[in-house]
Amino acid sequence: MYPEIVCGKQQTVLEQGERPQQIGDQVVILPNFLTQDPDGFVHVTGHRVGLQHIIHYYQEGFSPEMLACEYPSLSLAEVHKVIAFFLENRADVERYIADCESLVDEQRRSVKAGPSIVELRQRLQTTRGMDGP
Repeated sequence: MYPEIVCGKQQTVLEQGERPQQIGDQVVILPNFLTQDPDGFVHVTGHRVGLQHIIHYYQEGFSPEMLACEYPSLSLAEVHKVIAFFLENRADVERYIADCESLVDEQRRSVKAGPSIVELRQRLQTTRGMDGP
């Protein structure tokens, strides 16, 4: 389950293309080019590219044109819209991204370590020995 994104853009009248998203007890307004799936993952509508993925590269110095090349399924106009949304809601989007990164770190820590290379080699030798010549 991805963290909530709560933007400061709370309105009672929806602008054209905006739709309310129920997140916990609050209704958050996302523009029509962003969608939040049932798990809370915010992505570009019609694509699997996440908001945090685009913004990560944007903050690394990628230009909108470079981002469009990095994600060829997105149009340059979509990339510009996502960047504009980020710039208008910077604090909220950065909080969402930090929560996403925290969730990923938590999931990584909870995964058991796999077998070591030594153990894998021993298993392979054992398996080869069982097959016989």
